[in-house]
Amino acid sequence: FEIVPRFTGGNHYRGTTHNHTNISHDGSGTPEDALKAGLKYGYDFFAFSDHSHDIDPELVGTDTVMRDGLPERTGGADWNQTKTLADTYTKDGEYVVFPAFEMTSTTWGHANVFGTENFIDRNVNGKMYQDLSQYYAWVVSYDDVVAQFNHPDMSANAFNNFKPYD
Repeated sequence: FEIVPRFTGGNHYRGTTHNHTNISHDGSGTPEDALKAGLKYGYDFFAFSDHSHDIDPELVGTDTVMRDGLPERTGGADWNQTKTLADTYTKDGEYVVFPAFEMTSTTWGHANVFGTENFIDRNVNGKMYQDLSQYYAWVVSYDDVVAQFNHPDMSANAFNNFKPYD
């Protein structure tokens, strides 16, 4: 009997890409406490992903900017805090922190987005991002963004059953 290692060759990194802090209505603990916990448990990477409609909600309608004809939010203290903490805690080769957000639609599901300066939420511009095709249009307007589907089994028609999907 021989145990074969699951990961052979390359590097194995530990971390998490779906985390809510006290910025989100269903999270607890400060963003900095979350980063410290990641370090304590030996994480190599950590990504914030608070619900975007909970990020600086008092600024909705006043922090909107247009990018390639699509509205997005610049945020305020909450959003800037996660970006500042990401810069402060990222140590090359040791710990990488990504500012990100979870776009939470009540119609099609939830998705994390990494690599944007600004963010979108379901309350922007007459709730336009409640339409999955509008969300996809915004994501693909970026060349260097990563988005992930969250909770794909949360409803019978999550992500419109992944149709159409490119």
